[in-house]
Amino acid sequence: MSKGSKSLDPNQMIFEFDFDAEVDRYIEARQQIAEAIEAGPSRPSAKSGENEFEVCIEIAAAAKRCIREWGGSREQLVDEINIFFGRSAEGTQTDPPTCRNPLTIHMLNNYLSKPIDYPLPAYLLVAIQHVTGLMYPSRAIVSYEGAQVATGTELRQMTLGKLEETLFEMRRLKRELGRR
Repeated sequence: MSKGSKSLDPNQMIFEFDFDAEVDRYIEARQQIAEAIEAGPSRPSAKSGENEFEVCIEIAAAAKRCIREWGGSREQLVDEINIFFGRSAEGTQTDPPTCRNPLTIHMLNNYLSKPIDYPLPAYLLVAIQHVTGLMYPSRAIVSYEGAQVATGTELRQMTLGKLEETLFEMRRLKRELGRR
């Protein structure tokens, strides 16, 4: 290859990229994100007029939303919940302390339609979420503390973010040690 100077095409566009400014912007953005992570979510104050009855109604509404989006009937849900817990009429006779009576459609309707009189038990919320594959009841519960429910995909993304943060910190320490 020749050592002569190369002429540039005068029609070629100049690539305008201020490397220092971009790096500074990136570092500033990372610092803001790190500060936000350390501060954590702000805890919301209790909603005015919020009481246990309104919480029961909101959780029942979240359970109804699961059922609606799941697409099955309430009868199918009752059957799936009984299978999930291993409940059966025969099991109630043979293993009374550990096997309860099967859930009935009437009781599920009471839980969903009259949440003030029949608050939904937490174990049924677990079964409803398992059967439907939807997390609306958990989201309703944790929202009172300013938290959010993360899906498996979101957790993997957060893990990648933590890994990137760790690598960034290792590179920073390596540069710092190299200067000494």
